[in-house]
Amino acid sequence: MDNSLDGLNLRPANINDLSLIVNLHNSNFLREKENYKEQGFLLERINIQDIKKEISDPEKKYYVLINKSNNILGYVSLANNIDNSIISYVEWEGNFDKKLIYSKKHKYLAVLVIDKNYTGLGLAQYIYKQLFEKYPGSIFTAFIATNPFKNRKSLDFHYKQGFIIGGRFRKDNFCGLKNYKSLFLYKKT
Repeated sequence: MDNSLDGLNLRPANINDLSLIVNLHNSNFLREKENYKEQGFLLERINIQDIKKEISDPEKKYYVLINKSNNILGYVSLANNIDNSIISYVEWEGNFDKKLIYSKKHKYLAVLVIDKNYTGLGLAQYIYKQLFEKYPGSIFTAFIATNPFKNRKSLDFHYKQGFIIGGRFRKDNFCGLKNYKSLFLYKKT
């Protein structure tokens, strides 16, 4: 693996990236990570069929972060909307305008993954900076788990990027986790 961070580029994912995206994603699956509290985690596993379907959906975008050697160092998936079955469980807070998530400027940050060999080097921040520049005047949203496991790494990262709490998601059973809770975070660019 090339350790060079020179020549970073965030580009749209293509069909040739699918197996690497799946491997990166599944290496961060909560139930298979021993150090999930320190490095963050994802709640669901994915497969190539899932990604193949999503990558062709015009409402979703996948981007991969590559270095000059074309090694994929991470990826992010965006969606233009959040499923209403999720939204119906959000308790809104503060002055967040719920109508914003239905606007054309809404970008839901569904997944962000950095290869474990490259964490802590500012790559996630680089990805977000590129997205904020690519989609100016947008509202970016994300859900970050707080119970039964707190994704402290992701919460701290999002707060540092200027995200604030817009609501709280609660469900008795979500992705096989009982008494699941997460924060709904947002940032306007």
